[in-house]
Amino acid sequence: MDYVVNGEGERPFAGLLEAMAHGRPAPEPSDVPGVFGRSVDGRVLGGGRSQLTRLDDLPVPDFDAYFQELRECSNLRTILPQVPVETSRGCWWHRAHSGRPSRGCRFCNLNLQWRGYRSKSPGRVADEIEVLSRKYSTLRFAFMDNVLNPARMGAMFEAIAGKDGDLDLFTELRVPVPRAVFSGMRRAGVRRVQVGIEALSTPLLEKMGKGTRTIDNVAVMKRCEEFDVENHSNLLLEFPGSDASDVAETLRVLDFVRIFRPLRIVRFWLGEGSPIAENPGAFGLSAVRNHPWYRAVFPGELAERLPLMVKTCRGDRERQRKLWGPVRDAVRRWRRDHDAWKRRFPCLPLLGYSDGGNFLLLRDRAVSSGAPKTYRLKGISRELYLACDEPRPIADLLREFPSISEVKIRAFLEDMTKKRLMFQEGDCCLSLATHENIRRFCPPPPG
Repeated sequence: MDYVVNGEGERPFAGLLEAMAHGRPAPEPSDVPGVFGRSVDGRVLGGGRSQLTRLDDLPVPDFDAYFQELRECSNLRTILPQVPVETSRGCWWHRAHSGRPSRGCRFCNLNLQWRGYRSKSPGRVADEIEVLSRKYSTLRFAFMDNVLNPARMGAMFEAIAGKDGDLDLFTELRVPVPRAVFSGMRRAGVRRVQVGIEALSTPLLEKMGKGTRTIDNVAVMKRCEEFDVENHSNLLLEFPGSDASDVAETLRVLDFVRIFRPLRIVRFWLGEGSPIAENPGAFGLSAVRNHPWYRAVFPGELAERLPLMVKTCRGDRERQRKLWGPVRDAVRRWRRDHDAWKRRFPCLPLLGYSDGGNFLLLRDRAVSSGAPKTYRLKGISRELYLACDEPRPIADLLREFPSISEVKIRAFLEDMTKKRLMFQEGDCCLSLATHENIRRFCPPPPG
């Protein structure tokens, strides 16, 4: 290996090519920050890293060679490619001081190459997608960001929605995502998402360093159902230090979210450079080393010495596996039941409502046989239910409905929660039913 580009690559790689064009056998650190090379006698030269300040300064990516290969291969000509788009680099939730994270998801080893978080302007993102769509005659795009910029996300999707073309977009998300932003995402063409859900227990989310709540995770699952967006999110099991109370809370919440698309189970794995790998003792782990499967690729010494991505360790892995067994079983039942319910009601939400103006009709279709369960909410009950479309503190409801006593409001919320029509976490509540009237998505005719 002659050269290595460290960190962000555009400027270092261009500098490397320039240095080679001038006949220098290896770049000097002052010439090309971020590039490592070897001297004639084998010494490693170079160092540092380079990082762009403004992502808007980047050129539009060139995928000509890829699309040319598709055209030249007869068995690939019918493929509808999904083109990657980058709107940001880094993670605004992850913070590091002196190279060590002071905030961030403790299992995550992504974004270690960046210093700080940067994002493109909304107009630039929309223009880039438009250019790539027209140049390559494609409508399918995938955002490569680990996390979108929450301050620019709404404006970005509105800018994309303002362009011509029936786009098909995939993106990753971090909760919370307000309804207005989700609506803009859908108008822009987002059809599939992966949300950083990871857990359905707020204490476990705190152990993971997620900085999120279970009720926000439930809310985004509801939004996906409401806007017909495929939710390909994970439920992370066997996190080091999780306990029986985390399992019990997860099982409780699963009983509420059974009306939504099932999450995918993934097991915890230890990644190079993650906060857990850097401080394993704090999570009851020891003897961290490269995973044994690397011996199939690298000679023995290198398989042990190189800083490779996936680690193995000692700890409470067997206990965690048994502890989370009931959750694995519950998710399998969830998937089986959900598939059966959707075969009966393929085009309707499993828990939906129709609004009559002064009453609501709620229909629970998550039943094994027979007609859906129907509930009718009139007057103030309707207003309270609709007021909890987003997660709402009960204190907000008391201020919004001063004519209703706290006892009556709490009794209503408790009744709705017992019937699995609402979800409560602490003093915060969320209505679970989604609107069934598709006409609300249809714009009025011109003029």
